[in-house]
Amino acid sequence: MGIEGKKSNIDAPDPDTTITKTVTVPLNLETGKTLVIIKVLSLAKAEGERELKVTLSRPADVKSELIVSTDDVSYTSFERLLDDPKIQGISISPSGEYSAVTVSKRIKSKATNERSILIFENSTGKQIRTIKVQGFKWVTDDIYAYTSFGTKTTSIHASSIKKGEVTTILEGIENFSSFFFSTDGNKLIYSIYKEVSEFENGAKRHKGLQDRWDGWRNTSKTFLMDLKSGTSSVLINFDDNLQIEDLSDDNNRLLLSRSDYDLKTRPFAYSDYFVYNFSTEKLDSLFRVFYGGNGTFSKDGKSIFLTGGPALFGNLGVTTEPDLIPNDYNSLLYKYEISSGKVTCLTKEFDPAISDYYPDENNEGIFLLTTDRSYKNVYLRSGSGGFTKIDMPVKSSGKSQF
Repeated sequence: MGIEGKKSNIDAPDPDTTITKTVTVPLNLETGKTLVIIKVLSLAKAEGERELKVTLSRPADVKSELIVSTDDVSYTSFERLLDDPKIQGISISPSGEYSAVTVSKRIKSKATNERSILIFENSTGKQIRTIKVQGFKWVTDDIYAYTSFGTKTTSIHASSIKKGEVTTILEGIENFSSFFFSTDGNKLIYSIYKEVSEFENGAKRHKGLQDRWDGWRNTSKTFLMDLKSGTSSVLINFDDNLQIEDLSDDNNRLLLSRSDYDLKTRPFAYSDYFVYNFSTEKLDSLFRVFYGGNGTFSKDGKSIFLTGGPALFGNLGVTTEPDLIPNDYNSLLYKYEISSGKVTCLTKEFDPAISDYYPDENNEGIFLLTTDRSYKNVYLRSGSGGFTKIDMPVKSSGKSQF
């Protein structure tokens, strides 16, 4: 907590260490814990012992008790919750050489939040650069991309951590939505949106709960740009209503989904999943599930991981009695084998809900970010199906990256 009042007394060094000098600082303290910092400066050439004595007193008409402690434990406060920098996200460069930490800090004078991206060298842990850009994404090695905005258009640029050179990849994109790069850095996939009118004859008929959200009916078109040749092609048209879930590690297949309503079947919202092959330019349908979550390819590309409730694949994850309705917010992790269509629930008997997951590149394990009662915890599911809790330095962790 901040305090009002500060005072200093800086005099020339005195060889006589028996002389006592005083500084009186009036403090206006609020009820609660207050941090008081006292700094003593002296010249390196000054000889003799110096003693610092601190005395705190309160006016006679103040009845509140004053307790002093040198305990170094720091407690949170309302001001710290508002004003301390907050980590918004962390991403590691494809080479593993750098980490980008997005930090947000409240600026009182401007009544706004200011976002910065801190670049750290992983081998030393040292911060080597601060970047203030929008839409930061790693491309490959030390190359990163970001966006800039005109009046009605968006441009995508790339720069190097080591060289600092900036190149423009795409310029003047209207109705820009999102973008990402293939893992080899040779393909850029970006989307634009088209606004769809929500009103007919002056009224809007809601098609479902999400239809109350602004822009829910907007459709998107997705392009694939070959960065080597500079050519672009349409992957998904406005009328396809497909969303990109993931790109396979070999950069040859896209996992796509399309969602809609079925008000006759609980939980009333379903998603269809597809795989698009760049080599064959063929779109294959996989499956339909109700209330599906985050879907990604496995590292070998032979399977798809998908989060969802116990009844996602025909009650495959249900552990309740037949006459009970399972909790669809208890998110489980499933594995779908593309060639055979076989589905396995990987966390059926595992209590915490799955918030996110990260397949381990070195073995068959999967790191799980879980919602465990009031906490976020990280577990490792081994290839044999066992679960091990990973000890973390904090009791509640946010979104992680592995």
